[in-house]
Amino acid sequence: MNNFKKQCEEIQVPDDIDFVLKKAIRKGRNGLITKRLITFSIVLCVLFTSLIGTGYAYPPAAEAFKSIPFIGSIFQKFTDNNLKIASLNGLTHFPEQQQTRDGVTVTLKEYYFDRSNFNFGIVVKGRNPYNFETHFTLYYNNKPLNKGSGGGSTEITKDSFYRLTEMSLTETPPDKSTLKLVGTDNTGKIKKFEYDIPIDYSKVDPLTTEIKLMKNIKQGNRTIIVKNIIFTPVATTISYEYTCPKDEHYSMQLFNENGRLVQSKGNVGSNVVNGDFTTYSSIATFDSLNTVPEHLTLNIIDSSESKILDNVKDILLSTKLDLKTIEK
Repeated sequence: MNNFKKQCEEIQVPDDIDFVLKKAIRKGRNGLITKRLITFSIVLCVLFTSLIGTGYAYPPAAEAFKSIPFIGSIFQKFTDNNLKIASLNGLTHFPEQQQTRDGVTVTLKEYYFDRSNFNFGIVVKGRNPYNFETHFTLYYNNKPLNKGSGGGSTEITKDSFYRLTEMSLTETPPDKSTLKLVGTDNTGKIKKFEYDIPIDYSKVDPLTTEIKLMKNIKQGNRTIIVKNIIFTPVATTISYEYTCPKDEHYSMQLFNENGRLVQSKGNVGSNVVNGDFTTYSSIATFDSLNTVPEHLTLNIIDSSESKILDNVKDILLSTKLDLKTIEK
């Protein structure tokens, strides 16, 4: 018994923990509760430290830690604040669908959808971001709903990473349906991965506003038809047709009613050449706006390097979109 008592007395407690214990005990009034909380915290700290130490000291344990899936939102690992907020507000879904092919495991961790956007996050194991040659397309009844996509990757280890993909939808599927997210090789002919995506717009529709404009603006030898604008929790999308000289390189800028530039997320669509002119049928995607403004300013700018002087891009066409009188 004396040996046991002596061993307990000789246990070394780190200085900072000892300081916390003494400070807590001196409070007295809530002593019992405080000591229990501190004891519980110390146990957790010791347990966590022991586990980490085991990982460093014992390589198989470290490998085991790598295989433990994280808990939470994959969207939080990227810089898109709109998606982060949507996830925190419970507007995303966590399917945990996993498939393995040719030594590569892809897990669909999280996705978000609304009337004009589909975004998803995956974890890839068995490849690095630079040799993962898989392209994803969203389908309804074997019909593609997107043209191209954007996004980025965050490395976990040398052969695993997180990937975020953002799509603008060219068509809207029925209110309640099951879509297919299909990953193919570079040719688009060999199917590698396929996931079921159940959708129901009841959560996001109250947070979505669509304004149909059909505004036709002609300036010089350029014409733009702004068809509609959709405001959603994660993006502002503008559907348009733009006709311009066929060798022209352009991009779009959007300014809110206070004159602040709204960050662009990309532009997808198709084009048709007719003589000396090209007509683009596209969807431009920008950051989400918290409220529907009274007006927006849309600029089409020349994106060719030769037309950029002192970092000021040549404006090819500019129009103010008045939204306050439009029926929503």
